[in-house]
Amino acid sequence: MSTDKELRYSPQYKLMNQYNFVDCGQAFFHLSLGALIVFPVTQQRFQPVARVITVTGNSLWIAMFPIMSVLSISRILVIIDKASPNRLPTTLKVLNAIGMVFSASLWLWGCFTQNLTIVGLGIEYDFSKFGASVVALAEWYLCFPCLVVTYITYLAIVLHMELRKHMEKQGGISSPEIKLFLQSTFLFLYISSIIIIWHNAESWGLWSSLTNTALSFAWVFLPYWNVLLLLTLNRTFRLKMVQFIYRRDKVINFAKTGTPKKLPSHSPLFTSIQE
Repeated sequence: MSTDKELRYSPQYKLMNQYNFVDCGQAFFHLSLGALIVFPVTQQRFQPVARVITVTGNSLWIAMFPIMSVLSISRILVIIDKASPNRLPTTLKVLNAIGMVFSASLWLWGCFTQNLTIVGLGIEYDFSKFGASVVALAEWYLCFPCLVVTYITYLAIVLHMELRKHMEKQGGISSPEIKLFLQSTFLFLYISSIIIIWHNAESWGLWSSLTNTALSFAWVFLPYWNVLLLLTLNRTFRLKMVQFIYRRDKVINFAKTGTPKKLPSHSPLFTSIQE
C-alpha cells in the first residue's frame, strides 16, 4: 500500500499504513516473546533487554487505538461531506500526533523503569516499579474509550449509508453495510474482551496462569484477524494484493496478455467495506 501511487497520497491510507505498521510490529514482538519463553535462560540472563522487548510490544498495542479512532472519524467526516478525502483535518492531525506522543512517552518510561515483565506465557506489569500502576490505568483510560469511539463511528457510517439509500429509495441493506457492521462488531468484541479481562480479571477473582495464557494467545492472533478480514471483505485490498504479487508475471507476459485491466478506483473511505 505504501508504494501504490493510487493510495499513498490519501490521508486515510496513510493512517492505515500507520495501523499496519503497529500491527506488523506486534507480530514481530510476539515472535521475540516466543523465543524468550522457549529459552527462559535468555530472558533471565538479559532481563533488561527482555523487558524492553515487552515494553515495546505493549506500546505498539497502545499506539493502535488512537490511530483506529482518528481513521474512523476521518472516514465519517468524508462520508458526510465535512472533510476532503484528500486532506486530513487539522484537529485529527493534532489528535493523531497526541496519540503518537503518548504512546512514545509510555515506551520511553517503560524502558527507563522496566515496568513490564514476562510471566509464564504472557506479560504483566511489575507494580514494584515506580509509576507502573499509573501507566496501567492510563492504558485502560486510553484504549477502551478509543475502541468505543471507533465502533460507534463505524455504526454511524452504516446507519448513514442506509439512511441515504432509503432516501434514494434503493431498498434494503446492501453488502458493504453488512460487511462493515460484521467487521467492526467482531473486532470490537474481540479487542474489548482482551482489554476488559486483562484489566479486571484479578479483581474479579479470575486471574490465573490459564487466563494469562488465553489472553496472550488472543493478542497473538489479533494482527492476523485484521489481515484476514481485509482479504475476506475488501475487494479493493484483494485486487491490490494480487496486483502486487503478480506484478512481475504481468510485466513478463505483457506481450501475451495485452494491456492489463485497470483496477477500479474506489474512494479510500471504503477501504474496509467496498466490494
